[in-house]
Amino acid sequence: MSQEELNPTATTNEPSASAAPAPSAAMTDTADAPFEVQSVAKASADTPDEKEQTEKSAQPAGVFNSIGHWGILLLLLLFGLQEWPDFFHALRGDELFCPAEAGQLAALQQCLRDGTWLAPIDFSPSLWPGFLWFAGGLSLLTNGAPWTYALTAALAFLLLLASVWCMSRAAGYDTPTALSAGMLLLCTPLLTPLSHVFAPSAMAAGLMLFSLSCLCRGWCADSAWGALPLGFVLATLAGLTAGPLYILLPLCASVALVFWRGTFRRGCGFDAVLSFFLMLLILGGWLGAMILLTNGNRYLHELFADMLRSPLPLEKGWWQPLIIALLGTLPWVVSLLCVSWGKVFCKAWGNVKASRKDAAPSAFLWISLACGILIAPAIPTGSLATAVCIAAITVPLLAKTLMRLSPLGSRMFIAVTMPCVFLTGLLLVGAYFSSTRPFVVTVLHCEPASSLLAAAASSYALPVLGGICILFALLLPRFWRCENMQTFLLCSALFATLLTVSATLLLPSALASAPESRLRRLADIAVTPKTMPFASPQSPSALETQDRALQPNMAPNALPGQGVTPEKSSEALAPATPDTTPLQPEQIAPAIPDAGAQPPVQAPSESPKP
Repeated sequence: MSQEELNPTATTNEPSASAAPAPSAAMTDTADAPFEVQSVAKASADTPDEKEQTEKSAQPAGVFNSIGHWGILLLLLLFGLQEWPDFFHALRGDELFCPAEAGQLAALQQCLRDGTWLAPIDFSPSLWPGFLWFAGGLSLLTNGAPWTYALTAALAFLLLLASVWCMSRAAGYDTPTALSAGMLLLCTPLLTPLSHVFAPSAMAAGLMLFSLSCLCRGWCADSAWGALPLGFVLATLAGLTAGPLYILLPLCASVALVFWRGTFRRGCGFDAVLSFFLMLLILGGWLGAMILLTNGNRYLHELFADMLRSPLPLEKGWWQPLIIALLGTLPWVVSLLCVSWGKVFCKAWGNVKASRKDAAPSAFLWISLACGILIAPAIPTGSLATAVCIAAITVPLLAKTLMRLSPLGSRMFIAVTMPCVFLTGLLLVGAYFSSTRPFVVTVLHCEPASSLLAAAASSYALPVLGGICILFALLLPRFWRCENMQTFLLCSALFATLLTVSATLLLPSALASAPESRLRRLADIAVTPKTMPFASPQSPSALETQDRALQPNMAPNALPGQGVTPEKSSEALAPATPDTTPLQPEQIAPAIPDAGAQPPVQAPSESPKP
């Protein structure tokens, strides 16, 4: 008998009922329900028209599909276009650093000079050593080249970019979604400037996302002798780079996933226990080396004093990192308002059941975000570091939301984004002219930053940036009839690249003239002296330093009657670098009397008469 007689509803142009489901049918109605987890397709009694519509919505056609696996080269190209101004400034010798970067640079210089790699203690707040290890290794490889610091920031952000791609693929997303996550990272207001800042936030976020991707693959497999140990090691390095939040978040997410899936035997597996023991071994090795090789008691106290307190009641301003993460991901977080929430709630129960078995990788990403939001207010890591940690996890989720928006949701998102970009451009142009600048200061409520706007108006940075924003806002209506957000996201990445290059080339030189910016050059960053807790009490060099600090600075050949007084000689021999911080009184031990020391020479007016 023929196939038509066995199945009268099947036609020659449609797949048979017994055929295997297409890969695109793994997600139903994804264009209207972006929060639906990806699970195995179940046999349903949908009509052929609904199946065709589902296949079209599940396979977003556009620029990213034509690029395919070569899309990573496009990300590297856009990243290189955003990074070249930093190397340009570094090679010219006019690279400027903000106060946060100055602290990291001073700590790196002290570690290179004194070898205090285990505990950089001379800085407040105390710095974690992971980023200094990375920057110090690059400094030794490049032999202190002027572009070393720009290379360090670029490699840290490149690590974050690669980790976003790997996390998207580990969560079960397709290649276009992973590519859109990389594009989203390159045009997010909070994360894009990290590629130009000499700070540990980008490196810590990249290590944490790599750890989450390894743990996601490890917990969803029967055994993972490579993924689980690597995930715990990367989480430990992330914690040593930017604080305890980056190591506690993967641990809490792993425990929550094991309890959610009910796989307690998997959590007690030998590979999981060995991985956790490896993490404790790394932390214990660092603490033991610091205690045995250095006198780092004060350093440990400053690092862990705030962690020992009770998390409740929450300290004042605990909500600031969450607000910074929310505002720093604009306008992409607005896409959550454009989702068809009715269909999401209708399929919520099926998605929850699928997240325990078939869609555990996608659920692990949501669990990580929930753990980050819950434990961030209780851990004193810093507002910016906490906000970067939460925003980095949301990038793959926002990319999936944008790729799965319906045509109506895409139009709503563009309709909200267009006036915001246009008003931003008008404010930047208005801040350039002295007649409209007071109005801009009043609207933005940034009275302390009025001097910075006046300094930026000395160059053409503000009108150039404002003109780019206005031009992009006028181009947004061209995407009104787009069936997907791929072309819009690619144009947004190009727009962010133009803004980044223009701001990096024009703004620092203009803001350097304003004292409120506190921008400093590399030659002006002084290295603080080595503190006394790290000096051995039996070290002769330490005793000589203390003795010289307590004795008055006098010329060695100053004799009575030669017209040189002790006051003038001390002024002549005073150091010419006023930026160096003197030793504090509580850090100076009492001088040990030296029997061989000669008494100080007295002035003629104070000498006794014969």
